[in-house]
Amino acid sequence: MEIVESRQCRNCGYLAQRFVRGDTFEAIFLEVEGSSRESGNLRKIDPIPYLPDHPTCFVRAFRLDIEVDIAPKDIKAIKQALGNEQEDEEPTAREINHHIFTKSRRCPSWVEWIPGYSPKEHREMMDRQRLLEFQAKREDDWQKFQKQMVADDKKWREVQEIQAETRHKKELQTIKDINRTQMLVMGGLVTLVFVLVTLLGGAIEANWFPKWFGIFK
Repeated sequence: MEIVESRQCRNCGYLAQRFVRGDTFEAIFLEVEGSSRESGNLRKIDPIPYLPDHPTCFVRAFRLDIEVDIAPKDIKAIKQALGNEQEDEEPTAREINHHIFTKSRRCPSWVEWIPGYSPKEHREMMDRQRLLEFQAKREDDWQKFQKQMVADDKKWREVQEIQAETRHKKELQTIKDINRTQMLVMGGLVTLVFVLVTLLGGAIEANWFPKWFGIFK
């Protein structure tokens, strides 16, 4: 499981200032400048067709618009814990923004802020980086796959050669066994014929055959 480090919105490229056009309600997202990230004072656009709304996360990893409503209570609690005499006063917009910007978060979407680039440009840079990483990984995986295929093919050929050699040896041994058996059989037959001829010759010499065979008189 990947461990996500604790980060702050003020150092993230996705921290944006959202403006809404008063007549069309079109929203735009602008970079929060360095001074605003440190102080919490957000800039205004003049002349106004756009009305400043609130700080937001461009990729909506956290709902900062909701935190704007929750932050005053948290700020008061912090002041009370520190014994601040102004704990009952309503926090200013600057205090609320500063509280949100400096809050520690474990955010997997955090990207390092590059001054001068909009949140959208940060997103595009991250998309390109992920694409390059994906392509590099795919190329690396393909090379590994090819190497594995070559290794597997070599291993398969070696196994086939061993099996072919084993079969060849078995075939040679089978032929030798057959030849040996044939030689033993032939030797046995020759011996049997020799014995029979010898016995027959002895029988003839001893005149063991009856005359009614009509062979000998």
